[in-house]
Amino acid sequence: MSSKLSAMRNYANVRLYPNATVQQLKELFQKVDVYLDINHGKQVLQAVRQAFEQNILVLGFQETIHDHSYIAKRHIFSSKEPEKMAYYIQYTLSAREIMETALIAQREQAGHIEKHNYEKQINRLLDATPQEL
Repeated sequence: MSSKLSAMRNYANVRLYPNATVQQLKELFQKVDVYLDINHGKQVLQAVRQAFEQNILVLGFQETIHDHSYIAKRHIFSSKEPEKMAYYIQYTLSAREIMETALIAQREQAGHIEKHNYEKQINRLLDATPQEL
């Protein structure tokens, strides 16, 4: 962990886990609302996908994104303008409906289909005659 990042420990709302275990990472994914894909190194344990599967909002910098398929285009920011990402984080956390709209955009980017819609489509296909298909 760089000294610049380590210095962030001075902020009350920042928690750093430089040597996190797999168990700690699993626990963190249960607690967070936003995952930042901003590290320059390798992705650990398919973290972007795990965050997506846990319905965590994933944001990233253009220069560091590890997996574009799980990050909505509007959730990608320039590392030269981190204040835009910071504003967006504050904005999405300000109201549940705003966060839900952001999560919908994320799911759409990934081509995710909600379970009830999937079941509805399967049932429609199963009930259809050959002429209807």
